[in-house]
Amino acid sequence: MPAFGEMKTYRGQRLRLDLPDLLEYARFELSRNRPLRLEMSGPTMRPTIEEGDILTIEPVDVTTIRPQDIVLYATSSGTAVVQRVIALEEHGGCIYAITRGDRAEFPGTPIVLHQILGRVVAIERRRSGRTIFLKREPLLRERLRHLLHRLFSRKRK
Repeated sequence: MPAFGEMKTYRGQRLRLDLPDLLEYARFELSRNRPLRLEMSGPTMRPTIEEGDILTIEPVDVTTIRPQDIVLYATSSGTAVVQRVIALEEHGGCIYAITRGDRAEFPGTPIVLHQILGRVVAIERRRSGRTIFLKREPLLRERLRHLLHRLFSRKRK
C-alpha cells in the first residue's frame, strides 16, 4: 500500500471525500476494477474513521454487500458519502441499504444498492500512519462449507 504522502491527485487536488468531482473520478477508477484511496473529510464516521484518515476503497459486487460493511456511495443529489450499512431491506422488488454514520443517532435515507460504488477495505490513520484492514467475517454458509470440506477431506486420506 502506498505511503500516506504518495496519494494520487485529481486535477491538482488531493483526493478528499469533499472534492466536488470525486464521484466522477471514483466511478471511473472503480469501474476499471482499480482501488481508490481518498482522504476522509467530516466527522460522520467517528470514532471508526477520523478526519484526515486515508481510506482504501475497492470495487464491489453490490450483491455481496452486508450489514457492517463501510461503503462509498453516491447520493441522489450527486455527493459522495462514506457510511456503514446497518441493514438491507426489500421494498417493491428492489433492495435498499440502510446506512448510518457511526456518529449519527439515526439512519439516513435508504439507498438503492446500485448507488454503492465501493467498499472500504482499509483505513490508514493520519496521526500514526498505522493501517487497519477491515476483515469481513465469512457468512455462516461459507464457514460450514469450509468445515465440511475439511472433515470429509480428512476421511478420504
